[in-house]
Amino acid sequence: MSHVTRLGGPVRAPGVAWVRAACLSIGLTTCLATCAAPPDRGDTRISQSTEAGSGVSVFSAPRSALESLPVWELRAASDWAETDATQDGGFYRVTGARRLGDGRVVVLNAGSGEVLLLDRSGGLVAKTGRIGDGPGEFRTLSGVAVIRGDSLVVGDRSLRRVTVLSGDLSSVRAVRLEGDLGTLDLIGVVDGEFLLVQDSKVRAPTGPTPEDNPTTVLMYDLNGRRVREVGTYPLRQWVRLDEQSIVTPTFSPITTFAANTDGLWVGTGRSYSVDLRDLHGKVVARTEWSGPDRTVTRSLETQWKDEQSHWAESADERRLVQDQLESTVFAHERAAYLRLIPVEGGGVWVEDYHPLETDSTTWLALDREGRPVARVRVGGSPHLTQVGGTHATGVVADEVGVPHVVVYGIDRPANSQEPA
Repeated sequence: MSHVTRLGGPVRAPGVAWVRAACLSIGLTTCLATCAAPPDRGDTRISQSTEAGSGVSVFSAPRSALESLPVWELRAASDWAETDATQDGGFYRVTGARRLGDGRVVVLNAGSGEVLLLDRSGGLVAKTGRIGDGPGEFRTLSGVAVIRGDSLVVGDRSLRRVTVLSGDLSSVRAVRLEGDLGTLDLIGVVDGEFLLVQDSKVRAPTGPTPEDNPTTVLMYDLNGRRVREVGTYPLRQWVRLDEQSIVTPTFSPITTFAANTDGLWVGTGRSYSVDLRDLHGKVVARTEWSGPDRTVTRSLETQWKDEQSHWAESADERRLVQDQLESTVFAHERAAYLRLIPVEGGGVWVEDYHPLETDSTTWLALDREGRPVARVRVGGSPHLTQVGGTHATGVVADEVGVPHVVVYGIDRPANSQEPA
């Protein structure tokens, strides 16, 4: 569904109480980097070239080449839904989870404003935090990363600050970041001591024509001092419905970032391409590939509306939901992919975009140079929050909406090598 914002604060669109939330509804419709998709002539080779003048390394993959890649499977090794670690006896609004090197797992339980440290069996080792604005308190937990010395850093979108935690959560230090920031998202840590954050501000559109809303990537040190601005990118597009409401078109993409030892991975979702940039914002590598046609057809719009109302218990209720969905604003082209997730040690996974419900989720795995090396598949629709060399961590909601923290093993076929 379209995401509607009332000027002065977010509200639900009229009738949205009848419609389940859809994270696929925000985004963009035009291309930041105008990269034409490579031709698909049945060639299974992935080509590499260097752009004249810029020196950018470019990997190009036709669809047949992607189909011939080895398939890695994610296998659930641990699955935790209920724990005595939280105030109410269970997870609530989990916004992040990360498996540490010793097998323990850090969980951001935003619903209670707590950072939880669990052992290999899901038992509580330590916890810190509560809802609030003071030191050691959180409003909107968002993002967790490891810094040097096995300490942790977590972000808070609403308070526009980060908090540095010792590995056992016994020491807490709140760090406010310099500058007039909007909504802050922690992208990650580079070189073990520099933060990359995403600073976004809503810029209301002036009319019904889609307008880009920008976001800026900034680098900070662990004391909150700004090191530099890495770059500004179009985050998503908005259109104005009336004097009070703005909306992002359903199926449109949102720019997504990932940071690790390679640098900053940037994906707009406006084409089948991903850029790797250095910490000054310069493009050093690009990956482009062929994918399905992205045109949003009337048939797709109808299928999506039917999907949103399939749970209705009566014909009258179904008609009511469908009537409310008639005002949905759709993008002309759907997102090329959903988001990026960095791989510890280098590389990135690109999550496929599925405009309709599916019984499995897939990613395209790129190595640290940007070369496609595998397709990754798992049953269900987990929201992956971390990828390591042998494990991945994610959050899955069950049929009644209870969040589960799941640690997956990564099963690779014998003929497939882990990216260097």
